[in-house]
Amino acid sequence: MTIDAIKLALADELFTKGRIWSAPTPAPTNPELPSSVPETTKTEVKLVKLAVSHAMKDMPYGDTISVVVDEVIDKALSDDPQGFPTDGSIGAALPTLTSRMGREFGAVSVDLLEAGGVKGIPSDLVQEVTNGLMSGRYSDMTSEDWKLWINKDLRQKLVGQFVAEYDNGAAIADIVEGLLGTLEEPAEEVPPVAVEAPSLPTALSLKAKATSVSSTIGSFGTVGFEVSPREIFTLNDLSRKRTARFAEHKVINGKARLQFNGVDLWSTTIKINLDRNWTDPEKRIEQLTQIQESGEHYPLVVGGRNFGQFVLLDYSEDIKTFGRFGEIEKAELSLSFKEYSDEGSGIVRISRIRTAAPAPVKTTAPAKKMAISNNYGGR
Repeated sequence: MTIDAIKLALADELFTKGRIWSAPTPAPTNPELPSSVPETTKTEVKLVKLAVSHAMKDMPYGDTISVVVDEVIDKALSDDPQGFPTDGSIGAALPTLTSRMGREFGAVSVDLLEAGGVKGIPSDLVQEVTNGLMSGRYSDMTSEDWKLWINKDLRQKLVGQFVAEYDNGAAIADIVEGLLGTLEEPAEEVPPVAVEAPSLPTALSLKAKATSVSSTIGSFGTVGFEVSPREIFTLNDLSRKRTARFAEHKVINGKARLQFNGVDLWSTTIKINLDRNWTDPEKRIEQLTQIQESGEHYPLVVGGRNFGQFVLLDYSEDIKTFGRFGEIEKAELSLSFKEYSDEGSGIVRISRIRTAAPAPVKTTAPAKKMAISNNYGGR
């Protein structure tokens, strides 16, 4: 039983049949599984259900979706007792699948219901259109494409099209078909900000790949920071520090004199929050650790500003939450970068301190020896 099969079953149960609008939440049937289902599979199924329930607890219509997931899995096991994989693949994917489903459905349904209320469109008709739209969307697209919940412009476009077609007297099926057609149109991509990075000293393949990374927020090496319908992976708490170097010369009976010797290298720190609902934590962690282990330097670009060449000096990760199957749900990364300079000592300039010539030391001639006489005529 593949993730695609579960996706299609969920779409059919939730939206085609209107199960998501059920109130109150139906109780799970929990049928007895066939005796032919292995015990390892039964254990895996329990873990999957717990993971889905945990992931959906704060999502729109999460309770209903959790119940339907339970029923879909139980039915699939009844139909094919040996078809449920026990390698953890479904358990790891279902929480993300269902949480995206809940977020997307909640965002679309709220927008369409608000528009329907303003225009006086019956709520039952709005619900039917929403169910048809979501069912067709889930059936035809992968979960990575379910980003309507963060794409307000596209949702507003769908709302406008829905109201216009309703005003023209279109049937529900035609409205749904038109909305799905709009979703299939290629998205208009805003070209990224072009950042000219300095040429790299070697022709290593990893460095060549690093210079090709483009992002509207920034990049370091092969890692690009972005906020888009595909992914939310960005940085925060950027901090930079650099120290000037001065030599101190002591002066007799006077204040010390300072001599400017240059500036130290820049130190930069950033923090990154990873959330499985928006990005792949394991993939991003692997990318960053590989960069650190390579010891290579790359341009650090943030907000269209190239800060120069840096190496990843310190890397630390704080895993906040694990999923039921050991996958990382939330984590916080702290990265420290050090500027890389190949300009000799890196000293920008040297200032010499001019001091007055020392005053000549006055000396006196040694005193002449004098003869001393006494009353006794001796010397």
